Amino acid sequence: IDNKKDSIFEINILEEIGKGKHGYKLAEINQKQEIEYNVKTSNFMLRPHFGYGIQTKGDETLAHIGGRFLLSAGDKKWGLDITYFDGENPYTSFGVILEAKPFSWFNASMGTIGYFGYGEEEENVIGYSSNLGWEPDNSIGFLPFVTYRTDMIFAEEMEIINSLSIGFAMKF
Repeated sequence: IDNKKDSIFEINILEEIGKGKHGYKLAEINQKQEIEYNVKTSNFMLRPHFGYGIQTKGDETLAHIGGRFLLSAGDKKWGLDITYFDGENPYTSFGVILEAKPFSWFNASMGTIGYFGYGEEEENVIGYSSNLGWEPDNSIGFLPFVTYRTDMIFAEEMEIINSLSIGFAMKF
């Protein structure tokens, strides 16, 4: 690192990585005074999403749009999901979701969902929803994501919706 007025300061990247999250002020780099790295934490997250998929019954294609309100619980999140499915017979889902990032880039979630106004007879049925996908780990409060979403609907016959869902998360 060349700091305009002073001599070149050399660091060993492997040693620095081993120290964990930390940093240096460039103006004081020759004195090796470390600064504390403040991890950005958030109390809640809004996660709007939309997507397109195929329902197993009759190979019907449908679009969905919705969002999640998630609260932090350590390194995991939990909250509510509401999604509107626009197909031949539109319906809405609402339920509780648990979400985690087991790796810095991998997003996984699952939850118990109610499907309201489902099918030709507009029944209210229960089901299960899961998402597996990519979400970057960055320090800004805006995170894009792409997930493979599966909805299992427990109607008279179990039906499955497989879809690709994209969106972004906003941390607060």
